[in-house]
Amino acid sequence: MAGMEELCQQNQTLQAQVQDLTRNHRRDAYPLQTAPEFQPFSEAIAVVEIPESLRTLVLDSYDGTTDPREHLAIFNTKMLINGATEQLKCKLFPGTLKNGALTWFSSLPPRSIVTFSDFSQHFLSQFSAKQANQITSASLFNIRQKSGESLKNYLFRFTNVFMQARNKDPTICTEAFENGLSAGPFNEDLPIRHAQSLDEIRKRAAPFIIQEESNRLKADRDKEERARHQTNQPRRTDPFTDRGNL
Repeated sequence: MAGMEELCQQNQTLQAQVQDLTRNHRRDAYPLQTAPEFQPFSEAIAVVEIPESLRTLVLDSYDGTTDPREHLAIFNTKMLINGATEQLKCKLFPGTLKNGALTWFSSLPPRSIVTFSDFSQHFLSQFSAKQANQITSASLFNIRQKSGESLKNYLFRFTNVFMQARNKDPTICTEAFENGLSAGPFNEDLPIRHAQSLDEIRKRAAPFIIQEESNRLKADRDKEERARHQTNQPRRTDPFTDRGNL
């Protein structure tokens, strides 16, 4: 009997060791991935620090159910009085949002806020009551990424429309987004593992948007360098023309 108890104990110890090895293998094979940090501001805006005098400024809040123009007018008036720059307005305005308005802001693509003018226009478009009553599920499937439109802009535009839709079913949202996406790296990535929500789409799109922006900047740089090179090229002379000028 003692031998059987010792054998059972050894068997339990062995099972525990196998379970530990299995867990370690899974952890090594499938390392945990942290979600990209939410950063909707451009790099130029992100580095701007809010002065202490504006940190304690009391601002009216907005939940997405009232007139967005009135809220924006009140905000702009306070910013004018306090001498806030356009970049500071971008940093301070999200602090006035709550409920549905804050949810909209939290869904913005990374680095999509470049100027306060564009930011405020997207805000006004988003919370227009007239538009909110016109968005249906069929409208979402009619959205297409335009020729030459960046992934960032398409995601921004789709998000604006989706947040106005009466039916915010996540399945309809992800299918409509993928339906309107143009051919490209992100379009090839999404079908491999279909997204379950717009938030997942936004997170998975982040590295593709960064890569796209990097390629665009390098293409612009190369274009400028070619233009400078052509400008610095010595002018070719025509021997017949030059002979006539002698």
